Amino acid sequence: MRALFDPKSPPDGLPTLGGKALNLLRLEREGHRVPDWVAIPAEGFLDVLEADGLGARVAQCLARLDDGNAAAIAADVQALILAAPLPEWLPAALGAAAIVTGAGAGYLAVRSSAADEDGAAHSFAGIHESFLYVRGPDAAAQHVRRVWASGYQERALLYRRANRLPLHPVPMAVVLQAMVNAEPSGVAFTADPAAGDPFILVISALWGLG
Repeated sequence: MRALFDPKSPPDGLPTLGGKALNLLRLEREGHRVPDWVAIPAEGFLDVLEADGLGARVAQCLARLDDGNAAAIAADVQALILAAPLPEWLPAALGAAAIVTGAGAGYLAVRSSAADEDGAAHSFAGIHESFLYVRGPDAAAQHVRRVWASGYQERALLYRRANRLPLHPVPMAVVLQAMVNAEPSGVAFTADPAAGDPFILVISALWGLG
């Protein structure tokens, strides 16, 4: 398993990168400028779940999930993931990420990129966690783990359940991207999200990080 995906030297076959990372890759290949980035593919998190029976313990918790206990189950599952040992390959991967993104002298955005988000059927908008202005390898490692755990937070479990998506394992990739000191920020929709019109481009923007 390649611990890190670098778009500047991609492998022959793509690992599981998730919606955000795949869209970044598409933008770059179409000639658009994006802040330097790398990704920890979802296979990295799936390897973590396989270690020390973590995935089985998560599955046991989720087997008790019902309409009334989602918050408690989510808290139990996230606690298991946050307490799990960090994989041996992660420090080297984060060191390489800092070199690629130039984050050794600056900050990273640590972004969730689940395999089943940002699709035509399911957006997962605002469901998983991303973190801005992360600095240093120790902080980056802890925030990578927090992104992994966010795949099992209450709103994520309820969204998956409502849409009949698998609760486990969550194929969560993580984007590590150079942090931009943005004055404005926004989102561009290639179709009108209210009217569903594919011929109307909608941009929602404001001052600051948004």
